[in-house]
Amino acid sequence: GIGFSLMRLVETGMTSLDKTLVLKLAGSEIAGIYSSAYRLVAVLAIPATSLGMAALPRLFRTYEEGATARHTSLVRHLVSITCAYGLVAALAAWLLGGALPLLLGSHFSAAAQTARWLALSPLLYGLYTLGCNVLVTSHRRYLRVLAQASGMVLLTLSAVICVPEF
Repeated sequence: GIGFSLMRLVETGMTSLDKTLVLKLAGSEIAGIYSSAYRLVAVLAIPATSLGMAALPRLFRTYEEGATARHTSLVRHLVSITCAYGLVAALAAWLLGGALPLLLGSHFSAAAQTARWLALSPLLYGLYTLGCNVLVTSHRRYLRVLAQASGMVLLTLSAVICVPEF
């Protein structure tokens, strides 16, 4: 239970830290713009992350059965589907970003450009989720926690460098 709790802790940190850093480093107006654009791409990422979650039982089963070729084939198939959907979602984020000022008001016109900057997020988040699930189902929780903790460090460093600049 401790390993799964630690996994959940770093996962929550990964999905919350970016907004906190933007608020701290760029102020509330920019954080509001970022958060509205982030919500759009987060909604578009739901099918990709749901696919990874739905595949968990099959991933566990093929790994436990020692069916390495079937496990690898399943992972390749899931990666292909995630990439295909992620590219479609990126296009949707790019196109739908322009609707944010219409929905939220003219004060959110910068959210359209931000959504375009974040357009690849559904693809990347889908691959991230799938990778995390593959590590868990192959009994490598410690690698998942290490990867996510490293990601938090990288996110913090890149935010400190890039957010005030851009």
